[in-house]
Parts: sequence; structure tokens; C-alpha cells
Amino acid sequence: MNVLLTTILVRSGVLTHVWDLVKYLRAYGINVSVAVIKTPYIMASLKLTENELEKLLGPIAAVPFCFYGDSRELARFARGVKAQLVHAHSPLCFPTSAELAAEIDTPLVLTLHGATYWQRAYPKVLAQACRIIAIGPEVAHSAGEMHRDKIRIVYNGVDVDHFVPDNSTPLPERPLRILWYGRVNKPSSRGAAMLDLAAAALSAAGMPVRFLAVGHASGVAFTAMEYTGWVENTLPLLQRSHVVFGRGRALREGMACGCIGFLLGEGYGGRVATSWFAAGHPSLSGAVKHGYPQAEVKALLADISTLLDLSPERIQGLRLEARNIAEKYFAAARMVSDVYAVYQECRAAYGSGRKKDRFLMPAWRAGRHGGRFSLS
Repeated sequence: MNVLLTTILVRSGVLTHVWDLVKYLRAYGINVSVAVIKTPYIMASLKLTENELEKLLGPIAAVPFCFYGDSRELARFARGVKAQLVHAHSPLCFPTSAELAAEIDTPLVLTLHGATYWQRAYPKVLAQACRIIAIGPEVAHSAGEMHRDKIRIVYNGVDVDHFVPDNSTPLPERPLRILWYGRVNKPSSRGAAMLDLAAAALSAAGMPVRFLAVGHASGVAFTAMEYTGWVENTLPLLQRSHVVFGRGRALREGMACGCIGFLLGEGYGGRVATSWFAAGHPSLSGAVKHGYPQAEVKALLADISTLLDLSPERIQGLRLEARNIAEKYFAAARMVSDVYAVYQECRAAYGSGRKKDRFLMPAWRAGRHGGRFSLS
């Protein structure tokens, strides 16, 4: 199968998600190509320069790819790579991707990377899509009731072959190295602000803890934590930390590197433990609206103090548990397997010859890959 991914280049989980698909889909016999939308408006809105575009290509440079500015350029490239399925990863690509899929008569797959009013903004594109991938339950809910039968929940993964613990040089037991990691806007930055206050209190008490903040938290001026800003290669920092506080992909990457993971955004979920996954894959949004209590300094201090009381052997056990969770539940290879299953659904549905409802799949065929989405 020849799959064309359409995307933007931006420093976010959207691009990392595309990188993972490019890397792992080839194991399923998929010929992957990538079309990156590039217009003066997009370049200005994303604050990108021509030099930065090349640096953001990453694994995309290893497969057929193009930059396109309009539907004609996209269609020319799609015909050249003989695209049999179009998979769009950014709303900026949705209109041109939908037009292309209709023109060359191929299935259209959309991935929704965030919760917003999708049905209000893109009703025609959602209606045309063969399948809609949502990266979590909250994102699926935001897509609305109308398309529930073709929504599949596929959680973001991380490359656990790249994000790995560094066992060559054991970490010193003390100070306990705690990392806040992420790129968050308000209100999700509340957790980072509370952690900075906790760092100030623990430092004033002379506790053996080192705090480092990596990334960007909107509106937060870190005063007690060392702050690096955005770092292109976070792997060494993650590997030299005992603990990571964060949400979403950042939290997953830290845990894959063997950091004890604490879910922290606007809300606070505490330590991510194996028991969380017994009843299914939990949301790692850290959002209050998803049931997490608002992040407060008192709770953070209590959990960090508990860690300081643990033996080195127990700390190492929790780090191993974090890595095991990442391998079992967060691996990009698992995510790509589920995406491949969505592609197979599309090919089967598209080739069935059904007209009005040819993209709707009976419940008994939904399988394990996200299953049917229910708003109930």
C-alpha cells in the first residue's frame, strides 16, 4: 500500500508522530511518502525560516517527500508516488488533503491531535474521512457524536528504541534529580509553577534535591528551578534524571528513559503506576476537566518527600517500573500497529463498493484497535 502523509513542520508532537509513522510503517510493507504544506502564511504563523525547515525534516528526508503550496502541487506529487491512501495530520492540511483524496479516489484518514470544535470547523472534511484517529478519549469526544462509528482512539507513542535509560554510568543516589519537561500553554502551565514553588521550599529546607526545567511553560518565570528553555536533544537530560514531571508525550519520553513519572499539568495525577492500566489506557492530559485535582504545592511536596525517604533499591525499582510501562503501553511500534489496522479498515471499506455508508464499519468488525468510540 502506498500511503501519503500530509503535515506541517512544527516543533511539537504532531511532527514527532509523523516521524514515528515514517520509521515504523515500512515494517508493514507500507510505502510512505510525505507532503509538507508550505505557504507564506504558514511560514509566518509558525515562525519558521527556510533553514529551520530542513532541520525539522528528520526521518522524512529518507522517504519521498515534497513541499507544496496548493492543491495542484499536492496532486502532482501524489500521482508520482501512486498514493492509495491520504493521511492528514494537521488541520492546515485538511482542505487540500480532502480535495486530493476526492480527486484521485482514495480513502482519507484524519488524525486529530488536540481537542477542539472539529465538527464546527471542518464538517465537510470529517464527513468525507474514511476514518478519524483521535489521540485520546477527550479528543474523540471533541470530534462529536456524528462520526462516532469511524473514530478510532490511537494513543501517541514514543520511540522506546531511542528514548532508553543510560545504564553505562549509574546515577548518584543524591541529590535526587527532578526534571520538569514540556511545552505547555495556560492553564496547563499551572503545574510547572507549583513545582517551582515546591522546589523553593525544599531548597530552603536544605533537602538533597536538584530541580531542572526544560521546555516552555507559558507565563511561568522559574526562580527556584534551573531553567534551560527549549533543548533540541533532551535525551541526555532525561537519562541523567531520577524523576520527570510532565504530561502527554514529554512524560512518556521521560518514563521511557527510566524516570519515575509524575503526571502534572493544570491538574495533578501523582505517580504513573502499573495499576493505572488495569482498566484500560488512562488519559495523560493532566487536565482538571478530565478529573484530575488542581495542582497544588502541598501534594507535590508530599510526593517528593516520600521519594526522599525511599531506599536506593526502591527508587531503582520505581525507575524500572516506569521503563516497563513505557515499553508495554507507550511504544511507538504499538501505536503504528494500530494505525496500520486503521489503514486496513479503510482499504476494506473503500473497496466494498458501498456508497452512502461505505466508510461505516459494523461494531463486530471494530476489533481491538481503538474499537468503536462511544460518547456514553
